[in-house]
Amino acid sequence: MKEEKLKDLIKKHTWEEVCKMFVKLYPDQKRNIDGYRKVFNRLKKIKPSRSKLRLELTMCKEPGEKQIWIHVNGIDEKESWAIEFTPWASWLAMEVDKKTTWSFSGLEVICHCLYEMTYCGYEEKTVQNHMKEISSAMKQAMKDHKKKK
Repeated sequence: MKEEKLKDLIKKHTWEEVCKMFVKLYPDQKRNIDGYRKVFNRLKKIKPSRSKLRLELTMCKEPGEKQIWIHVNGIDEKESWAIEFTPWASWLAMEVDKKTTWSFSGLEVICHCLYEMTYCGYEEKTVQNHMKEISSAMKQAMKDHKKKK
């Protein structure tokens, strides 16, 4: 049986269902709920591209800490990848890993993905610009490091 893609989950649910779960999972984000609503509605309209990665959600906890957080990443056969700067059409094309579907409901997957993909902004262009800034700063740091040698 083929695994569901994030886009399939999003098509199955209304904003009202997602909003209710989102506020339950991220109560401190209630003040930003309009931004998440806009992204959710935008995701409903975006055509998925292609992705070789699968979505994986894992519960994480630091030793001695009480707080648990959800780590959202893309996985392939060999590695786990940070995906917060991945284009949204690629997110939508990712299949949800089987282990994730055993541990999280479809609504939870949507909410945790929404939170992760908007970590740097509620507009995809803002997120991509942030990635360009980081990449540019990294290149400059590497040039500066080479000059010091």
